[in-house]
Amino acid sequence: MKKDEWEQMRDYLMTKTVKELRKICKDEGICPGQDASRKHSLVGCIVSWRRSRYIDMEVRHHDDARTNG
Repeated sequence: MKKDEWEQMRDYLMTKTVKELRKICKDEGICPGQDASRKHSLVGCIVSWRRSRYIDMEVRHHDDARTNG
């Protein structure tokens, strides 16, 4: 994903309420800990989690292509 796509995701999440953001965390298996107390921190936690999952998927896809190649 491009940098601006992550920023768009962040902007979209900022339109949600804290209650909605906590539900997103629960649904995606994110445990924000103390980040759940502030909306900005909670959004950062969600974006960071999604970015790490995206990168992990890219690495796995690359490794699979190399081993199955």
